[in-house]
Amino acid sequence: MDRADASDRVALKFTRVMNATPSRFGVLSDLGSASAISGAVLVLSLFFLRGAADSSRNLALALSVVPLAASLVAAAMLARSREKVVSWMVTLPFPIDNMNAILAGTSDAIEVAFAEGAVLPKRAAIAPKLDSISQDVFLLAERSEERTLEIKLGVADSKRLPLVTNHRRYRRLVDLVERVLVPLAREAPISGVRVS
Repeated sequence: MDRADASDRVALKFTRVMNATPSRFGVLSDLGSASAISGAVLVLSLFFLRGAADSSRNLALALSVVPLAASLVAAAMLARSREKVVSWMVTLPFPIDNMNAILAGTSDAIEVAFAEGAVLPKRAAIAPKLDSISQDVFLLAERSEERTLEIKLGVADSKRLPLVTNHRRYRRLVDLVERVLVPLAREAPISGVRVS
């Protein structure tokens, strides 16, 4: 796949969540968490420093801005995430469609389509390979008439830190593609992968 084709398969402009997903440090760009931490720092420091000098309170105010500033700096540093995703997709021998769903955290399954004439791997052959990625990755369905396998990534959603969950799901997809699907494509040609 060439760079132009890979670039067409992902959003032209990434949201803050999509920028955060490929990086393990993406959670630092979570403005909501940074705001809560800043608020807690401010309230606690003003409570404990209520009788202190003005300079101590000013220091508390300055410290309360640090989490927000760190979040904005992290978001700015992650602005090139799209380029990293496209560069990874270019290295693959098959296209991945709907990658935006993984990056936005709205999907946890993929469909692997095999080329015409390719023999689909049996469940018994592919299950150990999926287990090598994680015990939570499993084969949902084999559709031989459509020449597709449906695979569940098995990353549970987190209510408190969705950016952590998104990153784990993205990493699991990358591991699955690189360690299972790319070698499998040498035996049974894969025409494409679609995030469903």
